[in-house]
Amino acid sequence: MLVLLIFILTIIARYPVKLLAIITSVVFIIPNISITQADVSDLKLQQLISVFEITSHLNFDILPHSLQVRVAEIKEFNDGPWWQKLFGRGLGGYINITPDFPMHLGPDDYSEQQIASGKITSPHNLGYLLVKFGYVGLSLAMIFIVLIYYSTRRLGVIKAALYITLGVSLLINLGYTMKISFLLGLLLVVIQKLNQFEKMSWLRIKYKYIASCR
Repeated sequence: MLVLLIFILTIIARYPVKLLAIITSVVFIIPNISITQADVSDLKLQQLISVFEITSHLNFDILPHSLQVRVAEIKEFNDGPWWQKLFGRGLGGYINITPDFPMHLGPDDYSEQQIASGKITSPHNLGYLLVKFGYVGLSLAMIFIVLIYYSTRRLGVIKAALYITLGVSLLINLGYTMKISFLLGLLLVVIQKLNQFEKMSWLRIKYKYIASCR
């Protein structure tokens, strides 16, 4: 679902006016949402509303278990000192299990050793990127996505969206397996090649323009 959402947003990003309209709508609508979980009976809708409520009330109760784990990881990271938030805690860094985590953690969440020690050395998705590399690492990841965007501008909309979606998916799953790191490195090489091609194309256009003006 997340990958599909990224893919759709990437396609929309090719049309900045539409993207700006969507962002503006979200910014103005979300703070004014007055519906609460008690107003609806559908569980899925309750979970969706809870995602909005969590930004202001830090309400973890109704979130699905896996999402609650991930949000708790990020919250525990943000509770750390500023230098750890800025630069991360390193590849050997960890976060502690706090009361914000679900009461019952199992093998689908972390290893038995991590649960027993209360120290999480392998957070999930965005939590891994933040805990290990901090906001500096997150900024570099965003720069990489922007590089992909500009390097694939001459490709078709679908191809460009696939490249960006792949890049985002690999970044948010960094640390899951060594294959992710390998694929990310491979994607970086491909993007560098595309970027060089983009620069060469721009230089050819520039030289043709200069030649035509003589």
